[in-house]
Amino acid sequence: MIPKSQIVLAAALLLAGVVKAFADRIDPYFALIISNIGINVILAVSLNLINGYTGQFSLGHAGFMAVGAYTAAAITMFGAPKFAPGLTQGAGIHALFPLALVGGGLAAALAGLLVGAPSLRLKGDYLAIVTLGFGEIIRVIFRNVDSLGGALGLNGIPAYTNLFWVYAFAALTVYVVVSLVNSTYGRGFLAVHDDEIAAEAMGINTTRYKIQAFVVGAKRTEHRPHCGVRRTRKLGPDVGMVGCLIRNPDGTEQAGSRRAHPTPWRSLVRVLHLDKWLARHPRSLDT
Repeated sequence: MIPKSQIVLAAALLLAGVVKAFADRIDPYFALIISNIGINVILAVSLNLINGYTGQFSLGHAGFMAVGAYTAAAITMFGAPKFAPGLTQGAGIHALFPLALVGGGLAAALAGLLVGAPSLRLKGDYLAIVTLGFGEIIRVIFRNVDSLGGALGLNGIPAYTNLFWVYAFAALTVYVVVSLVNSTYGRGFLAVHDDEIAAEAMGINTTRYKIQAFVVGAKRTEHRPHCGVRRTRKLGPDVGMVGCLIRNPDGTEQAGSRRAHPTPWRSLVRVLHLDKWLARHPRSLDT
């Protein structure tokens, strides 16, 4: 019998495909909002493995996110054109996206291991201070490396992500974390959260579980910025790490904050293919 969790995962992937099929009928602004919802689901679920299930007060998630994002962007923009130019055109593009995803994920997981191994003997506020310092160190490093764009960040990143990839990765992240925590091995994360001293008395290696939570959480977190920068095509070292650019129907781009926000009614009319009616009544849905 197929487990219920796998059925739910398959249904979520199918739903992501349906959303992708109707993506062209959604206003670009609302498509960006829907995409950001899925992207931040990935961030929240991966962070919940560390802060929620394992009970570790970590403030360095933005640093893991930045390491994964910059690595994936560097593979796409610098690595592939130089060492594997065939991956940047034609059918090779379909292999480049998952390759960059894996590379960014491994880099984020390595960052989680490097931070977790020496610092997870700390607890509470002291752990929060160390992880916060890691996030700030990463931000300062990326801001001062000219080859990675410096303070301006990276621009013109190839836009490979669509709504299907965003929500497929969101569903996969939820599935992995829930399955891990509810497994026999994963009960150790909950034991560390409930009472670390009692868990150690029962023979659970709490340090190993906390390191694994950091590594897995950092690995799943990388999917969030990787999908984000593929949609916005901009990556910077400052707050949020991901810029906000909106692609217009004619292929041009503009800053999200400068765009007039369309009303929900206007988007509904476009989904129902009533554009001709909208052209005759351009002001009727502006309220």
